[in-house]
Amino acid sequence: MRHIAKDPPPPVFAEWVQENLEHVQTGVFNWDSLPTEIKQVVHASLLSEQGYICCYCGNSVERATSHIEHLRPRSRFVGAWIFDYRENLMASCDGGAGGNNVDSELLHCGHKKADWYDSLRTVSPLAKDCESFFKYSLLGEIITSPEAPSGPAAKKTIERLNLNSARLRRLREEAIEGALELSRLGEATPVDIIVEQLTRIEQDYAEKKEGRYEKFCMAVVDVARQFLREYGNGE
Repeated sequence: MRHIAKDPPPPVFAEWVQENLEHVQTGVFNWDSLPTEIKQVVHASLLSEQGYICCYCGNSVERATSHIEHLRPRSRFVGAWIFDYRENLMASCDGGAGGNNVDSELLHCGHKKADWYDSLRTVSPLAKDCESFFKYSLLGEIITSPEAPSGPAAKKTIERLNLNSARLRRLREEAIEGALELSRLGEATPVDIIVEQLTRIEQDYAEKKEGRYEKFCMAVVDVARQFLREYGNGE
């Protein structure tokens, strides 16, 4: 999970909400009341500010493979929360729901989360400290960080979003292996060369390239930092 630094809402969306503020605040208007063309603008804006990665798992997404996610589900919350761009709207991947008759146990991220939300046990990508809740293993597993501000919240978020699904673990492991080029770092490789490569990878994956993050960038960065600490060069 990577912290999402929110941009201002798209003007056309903000104007629509303001023009219909009374109906929005009283719940007369719900998300379905928002015109499709404005939803498309919102969706594009969310993808851009997230660097085209899922708000929860960090896999690469496009418009066709993602949806607008409500942190506080619109099935349970009414009024202004539904349209709060900065505090409630994100873009989630399709969570493995691309095919027909998908087993709910295989779903992950927004589609798995569904209408679940617990203010005390949900780690939100909108929280500035969200990245400190999690760590990643070389095998692609996401785990609760020993330094997590709330271990129970991290654990519950992993469980309810199914962030350790077999599919996500496999994809993360492949991303980590490919990025760190571990198979090329043999015992004969000088430590200074290893440290140089790991530092470059850490820096490259921490930043957007042409407006996009690499898929599973936070997993790659975290594992790179673990290796750097092992070599005595970490933070």
